[in-house]
Amino acid sequence: KFVIAGGGEYEKILREKKDGNDDFVIDSIRNLGEVNFLRKEFGNKFYLIAVDAPIKERHKRFNKRNPLKLYKRECMCEESGHSHEGRCKNEFETTYAPDRKERVYCESCYQKTVI
Repeated sequence: KFVIAGGGEYEKILREKKDGNDDFVIDSIRNLGEVNFLRKEFGNKFYLIAVDAPIKERHKRFNKRNPLKLYKRECMCEESGHSHEGRCKNEFETTYAPDRKERVYCESCYQKTVI
């Protein structure tokens, strides 16, 4: 099973992964062109399910999103066996501001943590 968020970029992923046995859930289809691509690619195996919310709810959710600003951060991973001793020193940019409570990880530590 694959979950693909975003739209647009999924075309490449679908073409690489599609072998007839894979199930996909695609979030955030943005336009009719993407729907047409999926219909052409999957035929009668494609189902479009619209999930909508009242305008006030959408505004509330939109306002909770991170601002379109990048912050320089340092990885917060302290796990052993992640190719670093003590706290990871990798630096990267993220939309998560330094004053937020979430722990942020570099790509390498994140992959080792979730997989």
